[in-house]
Amino acid sequence: MKRSASIMGGLVNSLLAVFSLFIFIIFLVVDLLVDNWADEQFEDDLMSHASYLQNLIKEQEQTATLKIDTLLIKEFADKEHPELSFFQVWDDKKQTLQRSPSLQDFPDVELIRLEQPINSIKLVNVELPNGDSGRAVMSYFAINLPQKNNPVPIYLTVYKSDNALETFLWGVDILLFISFFVAIFIMRTLAIRIVSNGLKPLDFINQQIKSLSLARQNNHNLSLNISPFEPPIAEIEPIRNELNNFIRTNQQLIEKEQRITADIAHELKTPIAEIISLTEVSLNFPDDVRISETYQQDMLKISLRMKKIVDNLLLLQRASSDQFVVQLEEVELEDLLLEVQNSLMFKYPDIKQRVVRKGEEWHQLVIVDYFSLYTILLNLLDNALYYGKDQGLVGVSLDLDADASLTLIVTNELDEVLTDRQLQQLTEPLYQVDSARTEQQKHGLGLSIVQQLCQQNQLRLNIDKGGDGSTLNVAIKNIRCVDAEAEQSR
Repeated sequence: MKRSASIMGGLVNSLLAVFSLFIFIIFLVVDLLVDNWADEQFEDDLMSHASYLQNLIKEQEQTATLKIDTLLIKEFADKEHPELSFFQVWDDKKQTLQRSPSLQDFPDVELIRLEQPINSIKLVNVELPNGDSGRAVMSYFAINLPQKNNPVPIYLTVYKSDNALETFLWGVDILLFISFFVAIFIMRTLAIRIVSNGLKPLDFINQQIKSLSLARQNNHNLSLNISPFEPPIAEIEPIRNELNNFIRTNQQLIEKEQRITADIAHELKTPIAEIISLTEVSLNFPDDVRISETYQQDMLKISLRMKKIVDNLLLLQRASSDQFVVQLEEVELEDLLLEVQNSLMFKYPDIKQRVVRKGEEWHQLVIVDYFSLYTILLNLLDNALYYGKDQGLVGVSLDLDADASLTLIVTNELDEVLTDRQLQQLTEPLYQVDSARTEQQKHGLGLSIVQQLCQQNQLRLNIDKGGDGSTLNVAIKNIRCVDAEAEQSR
């Protein structure tokens, strides 16, 4: 199973990596600076010892022949740790004038003496006679004697162990190493706390989302939403707003689904109840001629009503499905209108007198899905004739728009003025104005089917009232003309 990623872990690790690199560089620089400083201090101390020894030689030598006084040994010797330092002095003939007391244990050992210019000093790494590592300073200088005209050259070599230096440097390295990991631990603890505090709004939103279903169960009329975090956070507010929009949309869809389910049950309940009632009456009064003569016709009529409801529901589902296939073809609108009128002739015998064709664009050929446009026009005319005033006229007009597309408009007069809310709900499945709910021929699916078919064919549906509110205008826009298509292809 693939391990899920963690925002908190990613942020903590990223912060830790960046600051760890930063601290590592700082500690490395500090370590290098301390090492250089300690080396410089060690070398300065070694140089000062050599300089001090030179001064002692100059001060103590007062005879015509060069001889080292024992005071030199007493002043220079390290009485506490004699094994840490060694020195040796040579005259101009490279004969040993003096050796440090620490060399008594190493009579055969000669300290290094390199050729170098007069009045010069050299520093080199050496191995001490006792096997320790250390450094040596070699000095070649001249002493002026009162009895001699020319200065007397002297060689001086001083060894000093660097064990203390190495111990100090190792101590600094260990201290910095431990400090580095302690700093990392402290930084990780602080990073976890900082990131946890920064992610509290997400936890707050998550807890509110968890409580939404419980809130809905406790109060069905409650408008569900996620409350803002106090104080509002700029990065969280867009997420919260989008979640609230998503929740509101889904709440409306759920309510719409519940209403549709209730309406379907209501529409099917009436014919089912009629079938049960007619059947019970027929069973209770089998010899009643009045019932038996009309029973079959009544049952057929009720069954056809139920079939119409189911057919319309299936058509609505098909029209809203992603698998709906739009097959474009050339259609002549004048012929299409005539076919629709003939299809509705059995319901409205006077349809040709009541439907008034307007506009001069009926000769146009359009490119459209025949089934979709036929179903749209059929439902619009059926609704307009059924819900319009008795024997009222229904206008069907075609207008040519600026983009060379056509707009089909169906207009009818209303018995009752619709409110703006009712106008918005006309395209909802199974929605009927209250006064129409007693009708058994209409079920509130026509405009819903029209809307879904318009979306599938990239047509725009627009429903509005006339100026005085007594007429209803349903417009289908963006119907493409064959001439316009040919003009664009050229």
